[in-house]
Amino acid sequence: MIALSVKFDVAPEHVEAFRVAVLQHAKNSLGEEGCRRFDVCIDPEDAQRFFLYEMYDDKEALEVHRAADYFTKFGDTIENWVTDKDISLWKLASATAADAV
Repeated sequence: MIALSVKFDVAPEHVEAFRVAVLQHAKNSLGEEGCRRFDVCIDPEDAQRFFLYEMYDDKEALEVHRAADYFTKFGDTIENWVTDKDISLWKLASATAADAV
């Protein structure tokens, strides 16, 4: 399993539109066979900061995600709304208690 974390800073005038778009993007992504988790988080102290936590079976599943039409559409939609973006790829070190259930 691999995890992807993405932090977005969004211009204040686009926060609500970004929220709607990113939640739809998460819903679309969760329909992919290899996408196991897609959480959208908002900083409780700064509504302009969003954090995504995504889990995929493997790099191939992530590539399927990145090749999806809605991925491109999401990127095009938010391109001018985002003031900063940070992406990190992670490898799952061990199973969690939730995985064992």
